[in-house]
Amino acid sequence: MSAQHEDMHGGDAGSTLRQQSTKIVEDVRELGQMALDSASEKAHELRDRGTAALEAGRSRTRAARHDLEQFVRDHPLRSLAIAAGIGALLGYRWRGRA
Repeated sequence: MSAQHEDMHGGDAGSTLRQQSTKIVEDVRELGQMALDSASEKAHELRDRGTAALEAGRSRTRAARHDLEQFVRDHPLRSLAIAAGIGALLGYRWRGRA
């Protein structure tokens, strides 16, 4: 083989290798961007779901508070007895640990 022939084929191989390398780099960048976009989208979805769950929890807490306040208004003596019983149980429990 002549030097010219080797340069020509070597040059072609080098050029092809550079093109393939460039294509691989572009593909990797594209895949990286796709992964970033997907992660960002999932983060937004999780944030939205978390916000909705937090709001639902707040709503349930407000409803439970309202129900408790209404029960205390409707049954003040029973509420006092329940509170005293819970206090006595907690006191007894904590006292036993000391």
